Amino acid sequence: DFVRIFDGPDRNSPEIGACHGGINTNPETLVCPQGTEFRSTGTTLTVVLETDYCITADGFGAIWEAVDFDPCSACHGDATCTDEVCICNEGFGGDGQHCVDIDECDSDTGTHDC
Repeated sequence: DFVRIFDGPDRNSPEIGACHGGINTNPETLVCPQGTEFRSTGTTLTVVLETDYCITADGFGAIWEAVDFDPCSACHGDATCTDEVCICNEGFGGDGQHCVDIDECDSDTGTHDC
């Protein structure tokens, strides 16, 4: 059995962790021993249990904790946070959390007439 954790609202979000218990229940050999933490970069996590139903044993446990979240903390280094929204700086393209340098003179993506 596996528990997979995604950083967002669904399975299409980036996977930030996966845990399995296997048959061996020794806490030292578990993929995610007790105390393992996963933190979302936003306000949602998706947790998915995948099982083959082959063995019936103790399951997984989790403690959920909501913490103060600063949406600007997720901004890329080449982005500016305005009204809690990350926007890539001039000369960069992306969603604000991931920004890449763009060629301003490129006819398809550029913003300047070079």
